[in-house]
Amino acid sequence: MSEKRKIPDKVQLKIYERDNYLCQYCGKDGLESFDSWCFMTVDHFEPEGNNSENNLKTSCNFCNSIKSNKKFDSIDEVRAFVIRRKIEKTKEFIERKKIVK
Repeated sequence: MSEKRKIPDKVQLKIYERDNYLCQYCGKDGLESFDSWCFMTVDHFEPEGNNSENNLKTSCNFCNSIKSNKKFDSIDEVRAFVIRRKIEKTKEFIERKKIVK
């Protein structure tokens, strides 16, 4: 298992600004609210890749956790995967909420 690589704060800020604070996988706006901003992160597109700007993408925590350490050939492939998983998770949430209420 690889050791977690710390992305320097200056690099993270540069990536957020480059990506206009938008999750590159689902489009969530990190500047929509304070809560949205708190849940933004920088993801390694290639999980075992380095901290080069080409390998870093702005991501919301939800997309980052869905993508995890999976490898994808393109950002479009990640987007399709994330959207499918979000739909599945939304349905799961609705069903659990019905049970609890």
